Amino acid sequence: MNSKFHAFMYPRFAFGHMTPYLHLANKLAEKGNRITFLLPKKAQKLLEHLSLFPQHIVFHPLTIPHVDGLPPGAQTASDITVSLGKFLTKPWTSHVIRSKLRFSFETRPAYSLVPNAEPEVAPQAYPSSKVTFRFKNCDIISSRTCQDIKCQFCDFIELQYQKKVLLTGPMLPELDKTIALENQWNHWLRGFEPGSVVFCALGSQINIETDQFQELCLGMELTGLPFLVAVKPPKEANRIQEA
Repeated sequence: MNSKFHAFMYPRFAFGHMTPYLHLANKLAEKGNRITFLLPKKAQKLLEHLSLFPQHIVFHPLTIPHVDGLPPGAQTASDITVSLGKFLTKPWTSHVIRSKLRFSFETRPAYSLVPNAEPEVAPQAYPSSKVTFRFKNCDIISSRTCQDIKCQFCDFIELQYQKKVLLTGPMLPELDKTIALENQWNHWLRGFEPGSVVFCALGSQINIETDQFQELCLGMELTGLPFLVAVKPPKEANRIQEA
């Protein structure tokens, strides 16, 4: 019996979702499986170079219709502010409803997958009071987390849905050793032991206040470890150095 399959992947229109989906696609394609990857046209140009198995991974670009509330040409979360995210969800959701997805790989927090939950209202016996999203139709649920971090949440979801929950853990791309690290970072990192540098990234949509940025950096300093913080300049500053 042929154990290979053809998977359709349809991540939310945000690079924090599309990128780990593509990393998973590479892992599946490495085993000989076929992947059809649905994404906005603009995103394809920025992500297709990350495909390690173009013979197995086919990108299917989508034309994103205009939605009232979105600026013209907006296709991904990087094109809008966080407050406009609900409008970008509309064209994504319409495709999901029309499709019959058999497998769901989630990049959202595990607590957001609880069935039959009202926004901000936790179901009975749920191990957290934070519930923000409904989720129902699929055969298998996979989340980019691990038992060490969200054991209670994942066990609860599996029990309530009566469906297998598969955890991928952090899905990082293979290191491309043919690409040299920039000299400034190579020189800086060589001054520390392997595995001792903390990296903090908040994502392209997060725009924090100056005092929040300062607290974040002070907190990192309290670890006593070397660290890198990748964030956008705070709202009140044009450059990181001004914060």
